[in-house]
Amino acid sequence: MKNLGISDWIALGAVTISVVSIVLSIITNTKNYELTCQQRKEILDWYNNVINALIALKLNLTLNNDYDKIDYLIELSSLVELGRFYFPNVIKDKYGNEKPLAYQGYRDMSLEYLIWFYDICMRDDCKNYLKHLEKLQREFTSKIFETIKPYKHIKKIQRYTSISLNQKTINDYLSSNPDSFFNS
Repeated sequence: MKNLGISDWIALGAVTISVVSIVLSIITNTKNYELTCQQRKEILDWYNNVINALIALKLNLTLNNDYDKIDYLIELSSLVELGRFYFPNVIKDKYGNEKPLAYQGYRDMSLEYLIWFYDICMRDDCKNYLKHLEKLQREFTSKIFETIKPYKHIKKIQRYTSISLNQKTINDYLSSNPDSFFNS
């Protein structure tokens, strides 16, 4: 190499810093994406277990099967405890400071719906509240939906892959000529 002047060294240093910055940016973005995907998957796995317990409880109530109800209540209670790690209490106003750490503050609404569901199922007349249980289940699902943001996730997937969703509804099919389905 020829003798490099100070401006050459500065330019070389700037290029090196730029390359290192780009590499670090890619690594950081990849790690952020991986962590986000991992958290999303864990919440969806937990959600799946919760929904299975909720549906089993409603079905047991419908079929008057009180024996299995206890098992599903135990499962739901355990899932609520696990859910505290995904949806910790909201700390405000020093509410609940006398309680153990995981129970201080106000319960996150995601868990609140499950507690209400559990409390109704513990009642002797819980069979009279199936519509309430359905509403609580839907509110819970909507809260998790809000957390997971599936539309945002789907847009990312579509942007970076060739995977796309069929955006038709049942009304699109019902308003079409049925013969068009068989002629394509």
